[in-house]
Amino acid sequence: MARPSWPRAAASFNCSTACRIGAVRRWPTGWRRAFASAVIQPRLVRALRRERPAAVIMHGDIAQIIGAPAAWLAGIRQRVVVNHLAMGIFYKSLRPVHTVMGVLGLYRRIVFVGESARREADGLPRRFLDRCSVIPNTVDRVAGDGIAARARFGIPADATVLLNVGNLSAQKNQQILITAMADIPDAILAIAGDGPLAAELAYAAHGVGDRVRLIGRVPIDEIADVYAMADVFVFPSRYEGRPLALLEAATAGLPILASPIPENVEVVGTAAYYIDGDDVEGWTDAMQRAVKDREFREQLAEQTSRLDVGSNDTTIASYLRLMS
Repeated sequence: MARPSWPRAAASFNCSTACRIGAVRRWPTGWRRAFASAVIQPRLVRALRRERPAAVIMHGDIAQIIGAPAAWLAGIRQRVVVNHLAMGIFYKSLRPVHTVMGVLGLYRRIVFVGESARREADGLPRRFLDRCSVIPNTVDRVAGDGIAARARFGIPADATVLLNVGNLSAQKNQQILITAMADIPDAILAIAGDGPLAAELAYAAHGVGDRVRLIGRVPIDEIADVYAMADVFVFPSRYEGRPLALLEAATAGLPILASPIPENVEVVGTAAYYIDGDDVEGWTDAMQRAVKDREFREQLAEQTSRLDVGSNDTTIASYLRLMS
């Protein structure tokens, strides 16, 4: 295995990176997790001792639970865990483990990417809460080439495009968008992303014809083009942290239809049109209106264009202050 390249200032990793360092192909299921942890952790300790980063920043349940003790054993003082969702939402049985690690100080700094995710920690011990901070996710405004993106994905220049960006999963709830498209003949739904429901959603999309395009995972340096090709952003997620896709849509000035979960409302406030994530008829009506009513789209776009979603420079400065 090639030796990982680490920045001297900080080492930042998620579960996948921790697995690569430990020479484990992917995070296993069931009882094999204990074996994988036993393999990964000592190798991670050796890597951290060798590279001596000033800080270790850990993203996600598994990376935090494996990485924080490893960083402590390696003598790394600044151990920062970042919660992109409510703590323990994927592995609820691990919530007590997170709590103990925070109380004992294995987590020296605990960051939540939004106020909604942070509120899920209310009621935990004071020694845990004293380590908590909120540093919102942000994105920078980047101009994209929508004409080039439409040509790349075979979308007609005069088509009205509804766009969703995200992991193809139950969390993102793209199935409701595909179902709604059965009654929207004069638009195209483009879904950018990959994930565990890719085959299932492709099968569902086949029944709607070429009005639903699963365009796959888009490289980060091309994602601005995808937003630029869209007329409306649709986001029916069931839960989030502080969704980057919604931030990107807002910075692109797109009209937004979204589910009214607290995390979405925290990002775009009154600038979006909200529909319950399980309301198929509501999503069908809202998407039809967005396609047919230009004035409705323009009103929503004007509201999103006035949003202040911060910048990456602000986020970086906040992390530097936290670790100073």
